[in-house]
Amino acid sequence: MAVQSAAGEHTINDLAKRLKISAKTLKKWEQEKKIPEARRNPFGWRLYTEHEMTRIEKLVKENGFFVKPDGKPKQA
Repeated sequence: MAVQSAAGEHTINDLAKRLKISAKTLKKWEQEKKIPEARRNPFGWRLYTEHEMTRIEKLVKENGFFVKPDGKPKQA
């Protein structure tokens, strides 16, 4: 079940599930400036709109973030 903070806002776990990666990986990419920094709610949770999730998904796919150690692209 997706937890939403407010209407149309999704958590990092929602985005991770959509991209089939871990929330930890998303946090690392954010720290490395590979993806935009997420907005935060008063509790510090990362929040994304549907538009932001789509934008990040496109950014990740276009920049080849899904590359396994053997050099072959992962299926996103």
